Amino acid sequence: MKSKILVMFLVIGLVLSLGAKKAMAVTMDDNVFGNAALAYWQASPGPRGLSTIVSIVNTNITKARYVKYIIRDECSRYLVNGCLMLTKGDVLPVRVHVRNSDLILTNVETSTDITTVIGLGISGEVRGYIEFTMWKNLDCTGENPNEMMVSTTLMMCEEIIPRFPRFPRFPRFPRFPRFPRFPRFPIQDPIQVGINAAMVQDWVDKNNNGEIDVAELPVFGTGWSRYRSRSNINGWLITIFPGVFRDDCKYALKGNAWDEAENKVSFSVEVKEVAKTPIGPYQGTTPFIKIPGDVTAGAVQIDNVTSPMFGFILIEDTRHNDTYALPLFHNRLSSNPVPIPFSDWGDFLQK
Repeated sequence: MKSKILVMFLVIGLVLSLGAKKAMAVTMDDNVFGNAALAYWQASPGPRGLSTIVSIVNTNITKARYVKYIIRDECSRYLVNGCLMLTKGDVLPVRVHVRNSDLILTNVETSTDITTVIGLGISGEVRGYIEFTMWKNLDCTGENPNEMMVSTTLMMCEEIIPRFPRFPRFPRFPRFPRFPRFPRFPIQDPIQVGINAAMVQDWVDKNNNGEIDVAELPVFGTGWSRYRSRSNINGWLITIFPGVFRDDCKYALKGNAWDEAENKVSFSVEVKEVAKTPIGPYQGTTPFIKIPGDVTAGAVQIDNVTSPMFGFILIEDTRHNDTYALPLFHNRLSSNPVPIPFSDWGDFLQK
């Protein structure tokens, strides 16, 4: 009798443990290894065009892993997908860039093209995001271990203005003038800005298509960051709301901005799912986040974030030919955030 009871308890414990494992919540913790990731990319044509390098790391130092990628545009539209092999402990850098109006994904180490998206007719700056998922088996199948790390580097080439030499000052006799050096011609000086991808832990391929289902991702509350913006310092709010697939790709982004004296200005701008919104005292029809005058620095709050989102602040200092990124912080809706279904996204997803 005791053995039967013991077996019954063991069976119950096994069922409960399997149920707990199946119900494990998907998390999005910064700077933590995961089995999925979302990475922002931007690119533009020309010799001084923008590009993005994404570094994918297999943190397993004993076994090879496989990573599926899905490249999407600023409205989450599908562009291309593929499967990459990472050897044990491998770091694979790939570059998203534009060539002949086509979007190219290139292996940085071998300088070989991985895939090409033709027919886009790219003539200006474009942006989007890439979904990455890790797999144990060849052709991106099998289990999904939390052994991946992804980071991105935004590449921006700026033209250096040459310094022309001064005319020599003729010294007193008998010293002779020193001839000036030849002028330096403008050169390409790439500016690199490193940011982390949005890591996802314990992702499960419920739809059997290798895609990250946004309904599974945790929901955060308000987004906060600091900014710098002046007439010679450009501030940009980069926001990515992945996988919503609205036909019009339009969203009302609402919030507040403060200067260092705590003067407050509210804003409401219409953005795309992947957006680069200017911050500052701009004028005209371009959507921008208004700030209290031509201030040096301050803070930005997005107060209607009711769906999965990640992003950062991009600062371009034209005086010093410098660019850097500032993180976007989140306030969780609860200690154990639960994804909000599509039917309840009305507070944020509005024209």
